[in-house]
Amino acid sequence: MAVQSRGFWAHIHAPKVYSRSLCFTATFGLGVGLLSCMLLLFFTGALLLFTYIPSMQGAYSSLQEITWSYPYGHFIRTVHNISGTVFVILLALHFFRVLWAGAYGGTRYKNYVIGVSLMGLGLCTFVTGYILPMDQVAYWALTVGLTLLEYFPAGNFLKHLVLGGATIDTPTVVRLYFMHVAVFPLLLVLLSFLHLWRVRKDNGLYVQSKKHSVQKLTADPHAYIREATLFIVTVIAILLIAHFFPASLEPRAAPLYPPNPVKAIWLLVGTQELLSFSVFWGGVIPIVLCSIFFVFYPRVACDQYGHPIQSRRYFLFSTAISVTAIYIGCTIVAIWFRGPNWLLLY
Repeated sequence: MAVQSRGFWAHIHAPKVYSRSLCFTATFGLGVGLLSCMLLLFFTGALLLFTYIPSMQGAYSSLQEITWSYPYGHFIRTVHNISGTVFVILLALHFFRVLWAGAYGGTRYKNYVIGVSLMGLGLCTFVTGYILPMDQVAYWALTVGLTLLEYFPAGNFLKHLVLGGATIDTPTVVRLYFMHVAVFPLLLVLLSFLHLWRVRKDNGLYVQSKKHSVQKLTADPHAYIREATLFIVTVIAILLIAHFFPASLEPRAAPLYPPNPVKAIWLLVGTQELLSFSVFWGGVIPIVLCSIFFVFYPRVACDQYGHPIQSRRYFLFSTAISVTAIYIGCTIVAIWFRGPNWLLLY
């Protein structure tokens, strides 16, 4: 009767959880933080839908109206922007935690692949949302992004699929808008439910310490209180950041007056830096090798019982940190040390 009384939540959350998984250092609350950001993004995004006009001319004008004419419009837009940025950061941290914990062995490998897919979808959602204001920065970032696509397999097809014509115009905005508010969010929700279901099916969160493996506590109230607290803390933190650091609105897009240099958004400008050295060795090869390595290597990084082999776990985690550090370095160089004509500033 107790399980039935919880209704819907009985199918989402396991009735009992490992005591070790309730410790903050076990997960750092990253999963709850990601869920909090998703809910904030859906809520604020739904409010923005009432005013945003998906057209080349209407996009920027509607953002101006949201920012300066509607009560709390600027604050809502800022919360939406900051939630997206925090979501991307937490995605990366959550990925590192999974690699460090070794939560990818045995039956958990399927959920690991689902998690990697969720990370890709989250990045795509962030990028499409960044472009929608159609201000000067977004317009030229989209121009660079579409150019980068040409260097990858099926890139030309994807470029024309996004463009919807010969140049960036209203069909482009409509397609990006549809992907941002319908396609990617729907896939995110479906895969998130599948991801949570797999966690429960795999007997809860992965526990490294065997001495805690048989000690379980009821989720209600032990897990629920902690998760609710983390949710409230995350939401308050994002609201405070939005209050003190309001989002800016760049000038309207000017297709006839490109900035020099033209740079992609901060999430992709590191890729632009790598491609400036070599399209093949700086772009295609690293992306292909990283994709293959992080999808398939965890499969062989565990023993026959699905437990991570310590040396291979360290190697996998160290590789992820190294790749991230290199990409951050390229991003820093591209943002602050590239001047006109993409020349290095000394």
